[in-house]
Amino acid sequence: MTLRAIKDPSTQAGTLRLQLYTPSQSVGPNVETAPDQPIAELRNYVAAQGGLYYVQVTATGNTNNITYRLEVDGLDGVDLRPQSLLIGPGSYLPNDEIRLGFDIANLGAQDSTTSSFEVFIGDSAAHDSMTDTSLGVFSPPVIGGSATLPVTARVNVPPGTATGDYYIHVVVTETGDLNANNDVTSVPVRVD
Repeated sequence: MTLRAIKDPSTQAGTLRLQLYTPSQSVGPNVETAPDQPIAELRNYVAAQGGLYYVQVTATGNTNNITYRLEVDGLDGVDLRPQSLLIGPGSYLPNDEIRLGFDIANLGAQDSTTSSFEVFIGDSAAHDSMTDTSLGVFSPPVIGGSATLPVTARVNVPPGTATGDYYIHVVVTETGDLNANNDVTSVPVRVD
């Protein structure tokens, strides 16, 4: 597998260090970027044993706080991530149709055969399955290992939705998904 820490945005100052720890919490391999380079990548790592591994990302230099994202490629399993969510332009009224498009990336090595995605509307930028309203559940075709599938869907603003700013959330699910922390993507929407 390949582990990758990526500065986001990439122009941040400082050096990234990616450190892997084994299930026994002993020090594994590490990699460090050259100063001001945006990616620290540990390539083609083969785990000597099964179990829970730990990854530590640190930054050095004049900047103590940076933002980054962590990517893992080549895991034996399915890891779905929705990305690049777009909706039709403008604002909407209750009952209006919203056309949306996005990609589902399978970061794992195995095909995704039982995935689904659900579209929600909510008043917070963070998806909350307890308070957001479901607009529909969809079943995409098989998504190959290490492949990306473009997806489109149509949903309607619920009747009686009050005027205001909301968020459309797309949540992708797959039985046995390796990483449930990357299963949601969101975009703002205005209801008039």
